[in-house]
Amino acid sequence: MPRRGAATPSLRREGERGTGSAWAWAWAREAVCYGTSPEGIPGNDDAGTLSAWYVFSAMGFYPVAGADLYVVGSPLFPRVEVQLAGGLLVIEAPAASRDNVYVQSLTLNGQPVTVPWFRHADIAAGGTLHFELGAKPSTWGVVAAGTPFGQR
Repeated sequence: MPRRGAATPSLRREGERGTGSAWAWAWAREAVCYGTSPEGIPGNDDAGTLSAWYVFSAMGFYPVAGADLYVVGSPLFPRVEVQLAGGLLVIEAPAASRDNVYVQSLTLNGQPVTVPWFRHADIAAGGTLHFELGAKPSTWGVVAAGTPFGQR
């Protein structure tokens, strides 16, 4: 795929380098991730990784490889329960639907989460992630001062 201009941070995806790349949009301005042809991703041999990617994505977050971070997405289901070693994690998104895909707000154990990521330690003991979803984009998660990696 042609690269759009050097001034635009973009993500190119060829071969199976890592499913976390699809979540890099949280920091990139433009993402070119998957093709729509029958070939999908050139060089695809994921040994089941895309299944795990789908399950995490459907729950509304995805782990960043090599870090204790999860990047927030949009849950597909109104409620999911995951038994963790430290306790039960409940993911609530009562308005989840085909149209309501934009995060309007997120709380973790009743406390606002204002950035599009959280740390594993935040959920290791279980708890409740509550998503408010809507049909239109919101300003939730727009970060004015950097990322958890110290980059903008």
